[in-house]
Amino acid sequence: MILIIIPLIYIVITSVVVVTEDGIYDYSFYNLKGNKYNFSDIEYVDTGFVDRGKNKGEFFYNIQLKDSKKIKLAYPSMTQPSDKYENDSWQEYVDIDQYIMDSGS
Repeated sequence: MILIIIPLIYIVITSVVVVTEDGIYDYSFYNLKGNKYNFSDIEYVDTGFVDRGKNKGEFFYNIQLKDSKKIKLAYPSMTQPSDKYENDSWQEYVDIDQYIMDSGS
């Protein structure tokens, strides 16, 4: 049983999205090199708060790309803590949104 759980945990943990001033990088277990998306690849951004279920009240930030890929941002700086956002994950969302909006997408 443990031999099944460990690979599943690895797959979940290694799926990472990184947003920088240069673009969006999407890494996964199946694509370790990752894909880079420019902000111009964004079709639209959907934000809001979950209105039902166990995640009710949680903020969501979803990016829809022109190639129909959907990127869901959750728990900023979770995999790589940042001194800049140490106690303010909301500011990280604001900065990401600013990168996207400044790009004209």
